[in-house]
Amino acid sequence: MFGLPREKPEKALSLLSKGDFTHITLPTDEKLIKLALDYGFKVFVVFKAFDIKDKRGVPDILAEDIYGRKHVWFGSGCPNNPLLRQDRLEKLKEIIMKYNIHGISLDGIRFASPGSGIGAFVTCFCRYCRCRAKELGYSYNRMKRDVGKLLKNLRGPGFIDHLKTSIEDYSTLIDFLLEYEGVLEWLSFRAECITEYVKDVRNLLKSIDPELKLGAFLFTPTLSRLVGQDYRKLTLYLDVFQPMIYRLGNGVACYNYELAICAKDISAISGKSSSEILLLLYKLCGLENFNPPAKLEDLTEKGLPLEVIYVESVKAQRLVERCRVEPIIMLKDPHIITAARKVLEAGCTGVNFFIYSSELHETVEKVCEMVKTL
Repeated sequence: MFGLPREKPEKALSLLSKGDFTHITLPTDEKLIKLALDYGFKVFVVFKAFDIKDKRGVPDILAEDIYGRKHVWFGSGCPNNPLLRQDRLEKLKEIIMKYNIHGISLDGIRFASPGSGIGAFVTCFCRYCRCRAKELGYSYNRMKRDVGKLLKNLRGPGFIDHLKTSIEDYSTLIDFLLEYEGVLEWLSFRAECITEYVKDVRNLLKSIDPELKLGAFLFTPTLSRLVGQDYRKLTLYLDVFQPMIYRLGNGVACYNYELAICAKDISAISGKSSSEILLLLYKLCGLENFNPPAKLEDLTEKGLPLEVIYVESVKAQRLVERCRVEPIIMLKDPHIITAARKVLEAGCTGVNFFIYSSELHETVEKVCEMVKTL
């Protein structure tokens, strides 16, 4: 379970304990952590990897697009900024030394997603990323050139129609992608940078206590490579994978929301209707068996079909293989019991529920009844 109600947390802990829950993910709240430990739970503390809340007014730490404009995404800065990276590692060390916890769950361990807007998504091209690209053997100039080329072409006539045709023809799609090899390189660069940082976090944890477990809230598999999360690379450093398979929701990382914002932004750039763009995105994401809604509002309000949870859980399992895979699903889902069973049917080792608030107490009671039947 992620979180506890602020009011009467003891009541919630008692319910979860009787309902056979074993792990709780919490913020750095000393009182709640102690309570959860007293009730016998294994506690993970959520840690925002590139948080900049203490660095307001320092533009140098922000992600930068190809035009030199700075962007804030998910309250985070550039993952390659050395000062930010070191500052966050030091903060993480303080947390590990202070609390008697079972592990850490990394949040925001990525680059910006389409859900933060296309401007934030097409980052980062700051001076630190330029240096890091050179060190890792990537062509900064080629990446920047082709990302810019793709953005420019989105505004051109016939581009979307050309892409639609390419999807229908595998060889043509390959040719299409080769026109933007710098974009593919940019995605690989982002993934290598994130993997490197997860490695640093893992080594820090193990140097303090080898028994500490490292988890990470990852984007659902179909979208993960867009934000620099390569499941296969991360298997070397994570103890538990926590893919956020949010079929519904109204914020970044929610699968439906990411698609909706992406369709909205591309529609505005290309001049094509959002429904036409959404149909294209469904094909690219392997959702062609599901009919996209006519209005983007329906997608953000009603979400994606339940079957998406099973499909994405299976994908995560196949990518990770020997590691623990415990997807996170929305507790507010009106079909939460079915959603949880979809995760378990996919063969995952556990289910995470986000987020326990006082208004969802009755829902948690139902979930506990289901858990006791497993």
